[in-house]
Amino acid sequence: MIKYVTELMDSYERRQRELDGETGQEHDLTPIEELVRNRLEEMTQNRRDFILQKNANTNKRRREEGLQREGFQLRENAARAMVGGALTEIGGSAFELGSNGQVEQQQTTDDHTTECLGTHARRRRRRNPQHQQAITDLAEKENQDRRERDHLMLAFEREKLAQDAMLRREELEVKREKMSLRAQESAREHDLELRKIDIKQDAHNSQVQIKLRELDILIKRMN
Repeated sequence: MIKYVTELMDSYERRQRELDGETGQEHDLTPIEELVRNRLEEMTQNRRDFILQKNANTNKRRREEGLQREGFQLRENAARAMVGGALTEIGGSAFELGSNGQVEQQQTTDDHTTECLGTHARRRRRRNPQHQQAITDLAEKENQDRRERDHLMLAFEREKLAQDAMLRREELEVKREKMSLRAQESAREHDLELRKIDIKQDAHNSQVQIKLRELDILIKRMN
């Protein structure tokens, strides 16, 4: 769309320059030409602004999604690494949580100690209570965050439902008032029509009475 409008404007400007060269004087735009040019410029600028805003929103959404995925992956890796007596590979080396809660490089045991521990014992090192507490805290935080999100969603749904119900009541009340006004107007029109009929009937009766009296007078004269 931008390309088409731009080409249209360029061709229009080239035509103006050609006319200027032929006449030897600047080509004055007619009001319609001025309106068309301004409209084309406005359309082009609006389209450019729309594309820029769309690209900005797309990039922002991608950044937010990437940060969210990285956060989930980080928590998942941390929880997985804390299972057991030592953290898994960090930067290519084995680390573990020390007694002071700091991450320390895992000490390599000598051959005698390794032989005494045995293969099964090496695989199932006794869990550090701080590791377990860290996992528990992480799980508690995730549960708390989920409960808060659920609470906010429920509160939002309740508020939305209440707003919808209130709007529905207002719409019904407006319809009821319109119907009542329409019924009142119809009743007034009905009463007016009845009065018109009564007036016509009275006028007709009066004319009949007058005619009857005239006939009575004529009959008396003939007698």
